[in-house]
Amino acid sequence: MSSICLSSAARFQKPSTFPSSTCIGLLRKASGCWELDATLADVFGKTEDELTNQKPAQVDGSVWATLLALIWLYGCKIEQQVEWQFVAMKAASWISSQKVGDLSQCVCVGNVLLGCQVTQETLGI
Repeated sequence: MSSICLSSAARFQKPSTFPSSTCIGLLRKASGCWELDATLADVFGKTEDELTNQKPAQVDGSVWATLLALIWLYGCKIEQQVEWQFVAMKAASWISSQKVGDLSQCVCVGNVLLGCQVTQETLGI
């Protein structure tokens, strides 16, 4: 079974029974974004407070969560890219449609928070 694209039967199981890469796919909204919450933070091995406290002031919570999800996918799950590449494309498109102040600074902060080194260009935004 793919770790990102799940059968409808698998969607009825508790997300905690899946690997983290599966869980992040289940948490995404249809619009292409993620919400900043404790479940997403758990996927990253962080607390919701850690994510919220590092969120740049000018950035909406959904934009921050989606940016972190992209950084995490490219920085920690690149070997599974074939499974999540279309999810990432939709997320990047969604971020591009939002009004974000200094996106490059947000990427830098997200990289530090998640221990990654992903460029804004790599993220497609």
